[in-house]
Amino acid sequence: MSEIEKLKKEYEELSQKLSSKEVLSDMQGLRDISKRHGELKEIINLEEQIQKTNELIKENRKIIDTEKDPEMVEMATDEAGQLEQKLENAQQELKEKLSPTLGSRINEVIIEIRPGVGGEEAALFAQDLFRMYIRYAQLAGWKVNIIEESKSELKGIKGAVFEITGKGVYSALKNESGVQRVQRIPGVRSGSAQGKAH
Repeated sequence: MSEIEKLKKEYEELSQKLSSKEVLSDMQGLRDISKRHGELKEIINLEEQIQKTNELIKENRKIIDTEKDPEMVEMATDEAGQLEQKLENAQQELKEKLSPTLGSRINEVIIEIRPGVGGEEAALFAQDLFRMYIRYAQLAGWKVNIIEESKSELKGIKGAVFEITGKGVYSALKNESGVQRVQRIPGVRSGSAQGKAH
């Protein structure tokens, strides 16, 4: 039995479980099964798409080999080229889903922000960074859980630690570390902050 066939069998078994009273009464189990069921459905749909695209490519190649009308041959050649690119993309996507990288499987990060040099101005700048990450996470559809937040006297932050969870979050934020600085310009707030993603 091929790997795809095993996954199809697992998909069918999960489909049956999703309709059972035992699973429907277990919210955590239902969430876990639904998540895996959705992942398998994406893989099966991709595999079916690859098969259909292969069939269409074969049909176009047959036209190219047997058709005498130059316009028909040209159309079939163009379509075959587009289908081959589509096939390559689908095969690559399927490969990634069957053998995901470590980063794509990690769906949570913890970010820590601390003011650097600059006193209250640094604390205010750290607050700006904190809000920026929260907003970015919201736009990406990720969940944010604030673990620790310490305010300064002027509504900046002395420090913040928060967890972001969601699909692809580690891949997107794994390089968010180091020191962020704003240089002083007359009339413009300046400060610095340190942050890192765990």
